[in-house]
Amino acid sequence: MKLMRKKGIRLVAGLLLAGIAVTTGCSAPMDTGYSGPANAPNEPGDVLHDSMPAPAAPRRAPEYGEGDDRMIARTSSIRLVVDDIEVTAKALREVAARLKGSVTAESLSLPEVGNYGSSHVEVTVPAAQLDEALALMAELGRVTDRRIDSQDVTDEVVDVDARVRTMQESIKRLQELMSQTGSIADIARVESELTQRQADLESLLSRQKSLSQRVATTPISVELRTVSAVEPLSNSGFLSGLLAGWGVMVDSAVVAITVIGALLPWLALTALILGPIIVVRRSRRNSAAKAATPVPPTEN
Repeated sequence: MKLMRKKGIRLVAGLLLAGIAVTTGCSAPMDTGYSGPANAPNEPGDVLHDSMPAPAAPRRAPEYGEGDDRMIARTSSIRLVVDDIEVTAKALREVAARLKGSVTAESLSLPEVGNYGSSHVEVTVPAAQLDEALALMAELGRVTDRRIDSQDVTDEVVDVDARVRTMQESIKRLQELMSQTGSIADIARVESELTQRQADLESLLSRQKSLSQRVATTPISVELRTVSAVEPLSNSGFLSGLLAGWGVMVDSAVVAITVIGALLPWLALTALILGPIIVVRRSRRNSAAKAATPVPPTEN
């Protein structure tokens, strides 16, 4: 009986201790990871800094294999020898309108008679219409040069897209935090951080748009040239020699006329200075000659 009583007492004591432990654990404060309200009386600035969300790391761009679509930005250039620059420039504008593109730059230098002319036209067309555009331009004149350059911007596009999404999520979290902030100082700090991240987002969106346009459209630099009105003759033969001699004679005449024109002012100045001197000397000589001539005697 005594043994059973001791066991019963030990059992009751164990149950009491277990109940006390459970009660103590339930009444202890839970660690929620929250450092207190933003307008706590100790250091509101420190609390805001700790609770302000930092921009999340951008998502890693996926790896592309050989068979995946790539983002390719292309540029092209073509050189044409044409008969009439104005007519060809007008035809280029029609080609751009036909392919739903546009002429983004135009610099025309119209040639004079017998001279060469060179002009530049920048045409932008949808990337899918590049081959058709070059084929239509080739019909406007004689192609002397054509070039297409390509740049893979897939990784850059994916990276910018990921950064845009990350920044948008960060701004959303800041806006939620701002609605929970109570003190004026904390609101000012959140607004400052929000403004900075919105500016970064605008920059990323601008870069995203630029990349999208580079992939969707292709600029074509068109150089227009005209041939000389008089085709150059062969370097050999009688006619070629005659023309060469005529050219040398004309050049020599031009040089002689130029020299005479340069000397005329000096000749005029010399005449003004020496003319009176020569006239005075001649008049003195004439007077001396008359004085030296004997006078014939007169008859009575």
